[in-house]
Amino acid sequence: MLAAAGTGVASAPAHAAADQYCAVIVGKERDADGFSKVLSEQCSTVSVQDAHQKSKAAGGAAMRADTLLLQEYEHANYDTAIYNFYGASGPCDSEGYSLRNYVTVAGRVSSMRGYNNCTQAMLGDPAGNYVFHSLPTAYVGDLMNDNVLTVKIWRG
Repeated sequence: MLAAAGTGVASAPAHAAADQYCAVIVGKERDADGFSKVLSEQCSTVSVQDAHQKSKAAGGAAMRADTLLLQEYEHANYDTAIYNFYGASGPCDSEGYSLRNYVTVAGRVSSMRGYNNCTQAMLGDPAGNYVFHSLPTAYVGDLMNDNVLTVKIWRG
């Protein structure tokens, strides 16, 4: 399950400015806060695809077989991809992955698409509110718009 509000909040790495795109590769193993363990994370001023290539390179040979899980967009209707999550342990299953956005990303997410069996999402904001969505979702709703701190994704 996701950590309670106020715990497990990730600060952005120094290279993750608000105008950048990021890609993170996670595993099934959980970190101390209950989130999927980050294996590699990189950002780029060019695109999420460029960030993904950098993340794979930084992660070494073990990152070569990652699977796209979730793509987050800055605007409604899937406009401007800003953050991609990849699973080193394959596609979503009923357990899924527990993800967290950096604060600079959380304040920019308005829509998202799930890939590789990631069909359900529970979104959390910094105040501890949670909303369920089927994926893809063209708009995360007024409560979560530009406020998505955590995302639990799974095959539903």
